[in-house]
Amino acid sequence: YKTFVIRIVPEEATRIAMLKSGEADAVEMSLSYLNEVNKAGLAIKTVPQTLNYYLSFGGLYLPTQKTFDPSLPWTGDPNDKASLERALKVRRALSMAIDRDTLVKSIAMGKGSPSAVIAAWKSMGSYDPNWKPTPFDPAGAKNLLKEAGYPNGFEITMLSMSQPSMPSNTKIAEAVGMMWEQNLGMKVKFVATDWAATRPKAQNRTLSGVILPYARIVYDNPGSALLLTAYSKAGTMIAWEDAYTDKMLDEFNSTGDQAKADEIQRKILQYSIDNQLAIPTIYTDSVIGINTKKIGDWP
Repeated sequence: YKTFVIRIVPEEATRIAMLKSGEADAVEMSLSYLNEVNKAGLAIKTVPQTLNYYLSFGGLYLPTQKTFDPSLPWTGDPNDKASLERALKVRRALSMAIDRDTLVKSIAMGKGSPSAVIAAWKSMGSYDPNWKPTPFDPAGAKNLLKEAGYPNGFEITMLSMSQPSMPSNTKIAEAVGMMWEQNLGMKVKFVATDWAATRPKAQNRTLSGVILPYARIVYDNPGSALLLTAYSKAGTMIAWEDAYTDKMLDEFNSTGDQAKADEIQRKILQYSIDNQLAIPTIYTDSVIGINTKKIGDWP
């Protein structure tokens, strides 16, 4: 092709309409539009389970950050052990109240699987086969929330963030929010936004108090993704930041030995599981809808 035009179109329904009308020749899409695209005589190309969706707790910043707020239910006061324990119970409860099998069935159309950890896939050398997705346990989650001091839940803001490279993001956010309302008595406020509006807040560490849905293409080395999302020296803070993760990512960044890198990455990811620093949800296929009249063989 002499020219190659890339357009940023956050709204998925608009991307699908552009594909069907011929205005676009290839679009990123979620599997929920599979039947509609097939009926239009267009083609689908997939890369199996390469997108790893998760939820971030806005505000898990270093205590030295000006926007750090120890009063958030999932943050806790670093100088108060009991407060930190209550915050961990909140984070665990929110994860336990998610029915990941339902997310796979209803959002990934069965072409996915529950995830146990962010930024990693089972075939990687850094992956521990003992890692298992958090079981769906609404009763246990409710009890944990009660122990944390929230027997009737609390108000929570869920960003319903659209982004073409994360086509199932808003659907997962809305489905999880409804599960929290039903299973925990949460009062969830959904705020529609996109990555263009969210990114400056992530850069300025001003996402305290919100739940942020996000997704990453699975990297060969999870540490490479974590350097972009869970590192206090990163320009954009998506996941979490703390002294231990910083130390381990510095070690990862300085080693040229893959076996050592795998060991470091396993430690970081195990740490994230032990402390529920994010909520892994599901893996899905990467899906591209294409107009075969314009695009022939697909690599």
